[in-house]
Amino acid sequence: LIGRPFAEVVREIWAKPRVDEMVEIIRRTLATGEPWAMRERAEMRLNRGVTEYFEWLIDRLALGDGSTGVVCYFRNVGERQRAEQNSNLLASIVESSDDAIVSKNLYGRILSWNRGAERVFGYCADEALGQSIEMLIPPDRLEEEPRILERMKRGERLEHFETVRVRKDGRRINVSLTISPLRDCEGRIVGASKVARDVTARVKQEQELQRTNRALERANGDLQHFAWSASHDLQEPLRMVSIYSELLRRKFTGQLGPAGEEYIGYTVLGAKRMENLLRNLRTYTHVSTLAAAPAEEVD
Repeated sequence: LIGRPFAEVVREIWAKPRVDEMVEIIRRTLATGEPWAMRERAEMRLNRGVTEYFEWLIDRLALGDGSTGVVCYFRNVGERQRAEQNSNLLASIVESSDDAIVSKNLYGRILSWNRGAERVFGYCADEALGQSIEMLIPPDRLEEEPRILERMKRGERLEHFETVRVRKDGRRINVSLTISPLRDCEGRIVGASKVARDVTARVKQEQELQRTNRALERANGDLQHFAWSASHDLQEPLRMVSIYSELLRRKFTGQLGPAGEEYIGYTVLGAKRMENLLRNLRTYTHVSTLAAAPAEEVD
């Protein structure tokens, strides 16, 4: 680089389309002696195309031969730039999450409040920041918060803890909480971060399913009771039909004619068939309600 025109070198390493502007700044510094500081981070292509980020300062310099030059002070801020980009990315993810993401200190005071928390709990950030997290907890569940904070102080993580919280409008919602200890740069636990997901719809569906199952069990029980009672109670009048039909055939054999005897035969046969069906129904009902395991082999 020694001996080459500075503007030519800048054009080789400068990544932004502002080379002419930068060269003009250098010339102005030479002419006026006014230093110039780069207020933004500049990209420069180094090491075969690898991009790095610098902050830099330009100042006029008196050279030993009496002429004037400029000196450029560069500071590599690539790591800081990447850290900030990662931080901004994480912040964007937090803000765009549908879940409520909240942080609090070890005294339960709210430190951060994302847009998901606004949607889930109804409070805007200005209303929530600095307030106690207990404003979201129903009175009958206030004992949960001290236990949660004690676990956070011990460095424990709480996952998928389902409980109830209160919105700004007073409506109770079911939430699933995942809470992690929040540490400072030295690793000390200074608070907790909490992700809260509204699971009210799922809980209501599960409760409705449980109610439906209980109603179905009651209906099945009533049906089994009815089937047992019907198969048992109908045996008596059916036996009367069968017995008296048989007696009628024996007593009046030859007097009713072929058609009469045929009709009586149908009556007796139908009664016996119905009796067999009721007996099988009672057996089926009894077998289907047994709690014991079925036999390995059956006929």
